Amino acid sequence: MNVVEGLPFDAAPFGQPLPEGNGWRWEDLRELHRVTLVFREKPPQEIRLQYWLTSWPHRRLPKDHVPEGGSVGWWGLGDWFTGRWQTADTSLLIEEDRAIFTFRPLNEREFPDMTDLPATYRTTFQIRWLAEELPPLERIEAHTDSVWASSTLTVLWRSIPSSTPIFETFNGHISSVRRVNPRCYRVTLWRTRNPDPNSFDRTLLTVHSDSTFTVAIDDLDAGPVYLPDYDICVVKGEEERDFTGLVAAIRVNSPPSLYDLISELPEQSWERAWRNMVPKRGRLYLPLGMDGGRQRTISSSRHITATRLKISSAIGSIGAVFHYRADWQTNATDILHQIHCSGISLKGALEWVYPTLHSEGTRHSIERNTKIAMKLIMENRLKVDPLLSHVIKPERIKSAYEGLLNRKDEFIGVVIDWSEE
Repeated sequence: MNVVEGLPFDAAPFGQPLPEGNGWRWEDLRELHRVTLVFREKPPQEIRLQYWLTSWPHRRLPKDHVPEGGSVGWWGLGDWFTGRWQTADTSLLIEEDRAIFTFRPLNEREFPDMTDLPATYRTTFQIRWLAEELPPLERIEAHTDSVWASSTLTVLWRSIPSSTPIFETFNGHISSVRRVNPRCYRVTLWRTRNPDPNSFDRTLLTVHSDSTFTVAIDDLDAGPVYLPDYDICVVKGEEERDFTGLVAAIRVNSPPSLYDLISELPEQSWERAWRNMVPKRGRLYLPLGMDGGRQRTISSSRHITATRLKISSAIGSIGAVFHYRADWQTNATDILHQIHCSGISLKGALEWVYPTLHSEGTRHSIERNTKIAMKLIMENRLKVDPLLSHVIKPERIKSAYEGLLNRKDEFIGVVIDWSEE
């Protein structure tokens, strides 16, 4: 491993080969800027590089801040199995036994519609290289936008560990470990630096002793890490204080933890919670069912049966598009059993439960639904002519309702013309 201060970080040692033998993968997304393949002999000129296309580049984390939970929710960043292989637009340099790939701007050929992303990198979980014939691979280098930096840490124990601690890193390299005394070890290592707060190249230090724990090296830049459950402290630099002295300083200088702040608050009450509630911008309507593929709709039937309920996924939601105009007597045991054992939510579907006018914070309203329907009709995407049987003046509304009720074959769809009113 070529580790030099300021040089680009090589993520390849922290990945693994694809089962097919002509690729490499990582457990986390990697922002690749240059890929070097070293073969046992000169590779062919027609060799090409592909990367696994999942959520990126259509969904990507910002490079200047950590998004808060409310702005992104549970983002799906991708995996090894959902996606497709994308041939990268690269510049290829063949140097003896090496094939060196760098990336052309993403929006030149691959995604020309992404005018705001002229990225000369590719963010992916895995890559592969293809050619008709490939010589055996010696090694791979996958350089990201992170760089190497040297750092020294001190690990302190309250009590002497019963066995010699073992230190290992992920996205890093340990240069030396020195035992200062039985309760103190000094570790010099190479760690990554990257101004991108969402980079997956962050260096982790894992210590195996009486207890195993892992520390993110970046956290030490903000101050010592104290693990009271393990009676262990990790601090950046060559710390001269012992465990007791360092913990005393931490307790004096550190702000109270979230647990400390909560313990100092008075016991919560309904009145206090209501009084301290943040004012809302408007009236909110909270959906009580799940969106997406777990929702099902029951229609074309007056009756709910246990068999029909089985079309819903477990913990799913069912919308019942019907209403009753006559008594219905049945044994509801099977229906209630299916709802209970599958965690199903049964929802009515009467449109008028939605607010009439649209307002900020509402998802559905009669006004919004009507505008969508009118837009689809004007664009001829929703064809209503076959459903239209009568256009009437407002004074004939009563006869229209009588026709819809008693002459259903003749009265299919009725439009009231208010244009002259």
